[in-house]
Amino acid sequence: MPRPRQYTVHGPFEVPLIKGTGGRLVDNNRDKLQAFWKEVGEHKSLKGVYVFGIFFGRAWTPWYVGKTGRQTFEGEVFNVNNINKYNRAIVKDARGTPVIFLIAHPRTQGPIATNQITNVERFFIRLAYTKNPNLLNERNLPTADDWAVKGVIRSGQGAPPDAARKLKRMIGL
Repeated sequence: MPRPRQYTVHGPFEVPLIKGTGGRLVDNNRDKLQAFWKEVGEHKSLKGVYVFGIFFGRAWTPWYVGKTGRQTFEGEVFNVNNINKYNRAIVKDARGTPVIFLIAHPRTQGPIATNQITNVERFFIRLAYTKNPNLLNERNLPTADDWAVKGVIRSGQGAPPDAARKLKRMIGL
């Protein structure tokens, strides 16, 4: 069996914000975005999947999962459409720190595995949707499920039973 492509996770990187009388919004000022990409460093020129979320207290809430197509992270993450989605999340989840994680396709010779990037994006959309059913993605969302497994998936708050914790560990959730 061939070795799988190993993607790498980078971040979280704090999203630049502007504070106004109506609250906070993504600051798309060129200088602010350049500072953001300077912090990201060489990873800005890679392709892959990115996850926008908000960190508050000790909890992370994913709000949007996207992928790069023809562009790099730098060309895709803060496009107008994405900034609008991020701002909707910031309004809905007013407390906390908005962040971006980058899940980078490995540097390879030859073409980028764009179909594989799509599969990785779908996988992370499913995971993020499990954590936040209000995810702002419009495509590739899982269908609404009318079931839950107590302590494993969609079971609400509270400490999971011991068996559920062990199952989650076994399957990598």
